[in-house]
Amino acid sequence: MGLFHGSDEFYPSSGDKDDLCEGAIWLHKATNDVTYLNDAKSFVETDSAWAYEWDDKMVGCQAMLYEATKSNTYKTALESFFTENWFQGAGIDYTPCGLAWRDKWGSLGYSGSAAFIALVAADLGIQSTKLRQWAVEQINYILGDNHHSGGCYSFEIGYGSSYPLRPHHSGASCPDPPAHCSFTQLDASGPNPHVLTGGIVGGPDQNDNYHDVRTDYVQNEVAIDYNAGFHAAVAGIVHLEVANQMPTTHNKCP
Repeated sequence: MGLFHGSDEFYPSSGDKDDLCEGAIWLHKATNDVTYLNDAKSFVETDSAWAYEWDDKMVGCQAMLYEATKSNTYKTALESFFTENWFQGAGIDYTPCGLAWRDKWGSLGYSGSAAFIALVAADLGIQSTKLRQWAVEQINYILGDNHHSGGCYSFEIGYGSSYPLRPHHSGASCPDPPAHCSFTQLDASGPNPHVLTGGIVGGPDQNDNYHDVRTDYVQNEVAIDYNAGFHAAVAGIVHLEVANQMPTTHNKCP
């Protein structure tokens, strides 16, 4: 037990209770051993989480503890994640086209992960209609309900006909071997030689502005955590389609 300090300059850890909580509740789900449930209860914090992200996964444990116990303590924490931190008017910026914009670094990663938690909460019976609509609207924005480049612009690379061509990703930027790959490719103006299919770029600023420029690693960096929440949310939306539970959406820039 303890914090990782190997890359403090870029990825300092604020704590490990979220990791221990999620690990314990997953072990309980797999084994039904009450010892692990009690461990999760000892690690959980019930404050309203700022986001569901690589450094703070506590809201995920809150959701799983509510699933396991049906305790109002965890339900309240899960509800407040949205009412205090993510719904419009709750202290978070919204872009003109409706993206819940948490931070300039990985704005789409934050909104995609929050959409996933919204779908989990909805399946647990928490504000199901509202949370499903909100989640699908966030994913709709990422996949094209925005005004960038004339509209219908997908921030998922390779989806649709208009998407980022210059993600900040060395493998996608390098030519095929035996051609040499160097920092020359970073500054090249043309599209990447390879399409990084499925990758989610960092995303737009709070005014929906986005620049498909490889050297802009804030808006064009791709990352595993950006994709994880987004694709979990997409899986949840597929589940809604199969179950005939798709909500009516009202995206601002359809």
